[in-house]
Amino acid sequence: MPLSAEDLARLYAVPPAEFVRERDAAAKRLREAGNAAAAVAIKALRRPPVTVWAINRLAQERPAEIAALIDAGEALEKAQALALAGQAGDALREATRRERECLTRLVSAVEALLTAAGHAESPATRREIQQTLHAAATGDEGVRIQLRTGTLPRALEPPTAFRAPEGLPVPKTVVGDQHSEQARLREAKQTAERLAREAERAAAELGRLEARLAAAQAEVDRLTEEVRRAQKDARDARTRAQKAERELAALTRA
Repeated sequence: MPLSAEDLARLYAVPPAEFVRERDAAAKRLREAGNAAAAVAIKALRRPPVTVWAINRLAQERPAEIAALIDAGEALEKAQALALAGQAGDALREATRRERECLTRLVSAVEALLTAAGHAESPATRREIQQTLHAAATGDEGVRIQLRTGTLPRALEPPTAFRAPEGLPVPKTVVGDQHSEQARLREAKQTAERLAREAERAAAELGRLEARLAAAQAEVDRLTEEVRRAQKDARDARTRAQKAERELAALTRA
């Protein structure tokens, strides 16, 4: 069976020093359960940086605050779209203030978690935490789900292009950016499909190698048994030969 969302969340919540060991153990369990493709996919996961580990831990420990940040990010997106369309400037200021307050609380909480785990604070660390939280809260639905479930795999860069929320008009000033974003999405989809094909090929090759290994192991077991029997036969033959020599010596003396 594939790795469940809960198992994936637990994997991303383990301390970074234990990530590779836990990942490899999960891949082994999947392989032993006959799910080679899922095992290959899990084995390909990379250890997230310590800042992302702390964000994932916080998301699992304080889901209500993460949900509030995501709500604030969605409100900010809508306010930005309206502002660029020449409407509701006050809404943009309020949405910006609300998201900033959520970010401030969460960044401090993530830093506290890092400090408790023995990691030193730094301006660069704080900036990476803030950028990742902001980018996830204002990103697409997939990234928001990763933030909400504590399964972010890596640090995120701040958004470089405006993304209008569904149902709101796209201002003409950002149409070019939207086209660029669509091109990036197409490229990402093609990359994902290519990687999926590569994973399937790797899983098939793994299956073939495991079958060869099983056959080789069976042959080793067979030869080992033959060697064991041959050794026993040799010992028995030596015993009989020694007995015959003793009997011959006794007859000779007689």
